[in-house]
Amino acid sequence: MISEIELLFNDLKNEEYRETAIYFFKKDNTKDGNIENDEFYGIKVPIVKKLAKKYQHINLDDTIHFVQSPVHEKRLFGLTILVEKYKKSAEKELVELYLANTKHINNWDLVDLTARDIIGEYVFSTNEKDIIYRLAKSDILWEKRIAVIATYTFIKKNEFNFPLEIIKTNLTDKSDLMHKANGWMLREVWNRDSNLAEEFIKSNYREMPRTTLRYAIEKMDKDKKSNFLKGVF
Repeated sequence: MISEIELLFNDLKNEEYRETAIYFFKKDNTKDGNIENDEFYGIKVPIVKKLAKKYQHINLDDTIHFVQSPVHEKRLFGLTILVEKYKKSAEKELVELYLANTKHINNWDLVDLTARDIIGEYVFSTNEKDIIYRLAKSDILWEKRIAVIATYTFIKKNEFNFPLEIIKTNLTDKSDLMHKANGWMLREVWNRDSNLAEEFIKSNYREMPRTTLRYAIEKMDKDKKSNFLKGVF
């Protein structure tokens, strides 16, 4: 099965789009995230997801083979299948496999595809918050981003205190990719409880990176957004 899929990937290579993908995914280049070591085939995401849907029945060993690939699109393929397997079974083994392979989940799209649907869903259903706490305190950029994005599950269930705690943990992180993740989750809190999100912003305004702030207040009306940018509350 692996050889069959590998041949399909080779046939789908697109050198023209490859250059676009390299620019798109590496423009936030950071040695902490190991982005610069990524390989690309230039296969668009909808095509990879369609392929994953076709082969979602492959066994776990074959799935992890692709999760551990040096090629970005193959990791996307494997992780998409892992998400689908978790949605169907919610087996702890899949969570453990995910956590054992976080070094291969090394770009923002791979994190955002998987963190909520595997880690977020599992932690919400089991209350094993230590998993997210541990990831949030990691020295690895992508594990910290997994922790933040995983809290989206809690936000969607209207539980906001835990996500805000995790956001606070890495609020002053040096990476712009964390600034964006924190701001995104703050905006999702604001969509559901604007008063709570605004109080968090006010309390942490001096420490909050501008990127995080801009993401968080994106949907405020023009005048209110202007005041928050100026720190006028």
